[in-house]
Amino acid sequence: SFRPNDKTTGTLTSPPFTIDRKYLHFLIGGGPHNSKTCVNLLIDGKSVRTTTGCGKKNKEGLEIMNWETWDLTEFQGKSATLQVVDAHTGGWGHIQVDHPVLSDLPLEKKAP
Repeated sequence: SFRPNDKTTGTLTSPPFTIDRKYLHFLIGGGPHNSKTCVNLLIDGKSVRTTTGCGKKNKEGLEIMNWETWDLTEFQGKSATLQVVDAHTGGWGHIQVDHPVLSDLPLEKKAP
């Protein structure tokens, strides 16, 4: 949501999907502003999981995107949507999300 700068705002909501796997994995980057630059998992219109970006760049000056994993075991069979929120216009006022994948396997932990 950075284009052309941190001043743009908006919300993007996925079509409904059925939670039929144990985990949701995705990459997230951008601002660390709770409820302002975040990804939410909505069930029955209520946020049951949320996370933000880390608000950091690597030594090459590129934004860091980290893998996030949500355990969805308690929501099996329910209908859900993913909501990407950008409601912050100051520094790090953007959110990046990539590659959401439902899986029955947890992510492998790798040494940094």
